[in-house]
Amino acid sequence: MAVSGPRADPSGSGKPVVGKKTIKVKRKCCLSKPPCKQCPIVVLREALKDAKAREAKKAQKKAKKESKEKGSH
Repeated sequence: MAVSGPRADPSGSGKPVVGKKTIKVKRKCCLSKPPCKQCPIVVLREALKDAKAREAKKAQKKAKKESKEKGSH
């Protein structure tokens, strides 16, 4: 499972970056309880969560900018 975007390893290996370390994503889920950090489902969930947070922050910033422009005119 290749991960792209800001959490992707800059070397292009496709491993997601967590902090300063990279996590090697497994090909198949081992179904352990609780799921390990190498599980593809956990990595995908984290990537989606981060993407959603970035989108919300972007929308909030845009709304703030638009309200500021309306107030000045």
